[in-house]
Amino acid sequence: MDIWMMLAMVAVNAIALFIIYQFVKKMSKMNKIIFIAISFAVNYMIVSLVCILSGWGMEETIIEQSKTYLTYLFVPVNIILSIPFLAASYQKYKDKKLKPENFVKRAIAVGIFMIIVLVVEYFYFQSVFENIIDISENVQNANQIDTNVQANETITNELENSAMNEEQANEMTNTMTNEAAVPYVNREE
Repeated sequence: MDIWMMLAMVAVNAIALFIIYQFVKKMSKMNKIIFIAISFAVNYMIVSLVCILSGWGMEETIIEQSKTYLTYLFVPVNIILSIPFLAASYQKYKDKKLKPENFVKRAIAVGIFMIIVLVVEYFYFQSVFENIIDISENVQNANQIDTNVQANETITNELENSAMNEEQANEMTNTMTNEAAVPYVNREE
């Protein structure tokens, strides 16, 4: 993995963790850990599932290579989009500032919003996989063209060499024929 991409993934995940922590500050230590862990785990599973579904029927190696990047970049985005609002609503519910039915309505609204986000991500992931396939096919075609060009150059060189050898053979044959046709004359006599 590229070091800059890895640093970007770590930074985005750290930002998501920091944002969630700001919204769950008032919870007990154990509830903070549970809430944050469940938020990350559920989002990782959902994004991984969307990634797998969007790559359905495509070459597995391409999906596996891309899934890591996509998952580590989109999970924090999904967390930032949904969890802070949900955490704030949950905290208000715990503090008795929000009625249970209002908390449920907010949770359903976040769920619907996240379904829309996941559908958009599905099509985006599909587009990414198709682009990767196109790029790999173009690279393979370019490699095949290079191989064909090299093979053509080799054949051309061999033909030129054989043509030169043929010309040399013809010259030698002509020379030998000419020498045989001219009788040997002894000039001393």
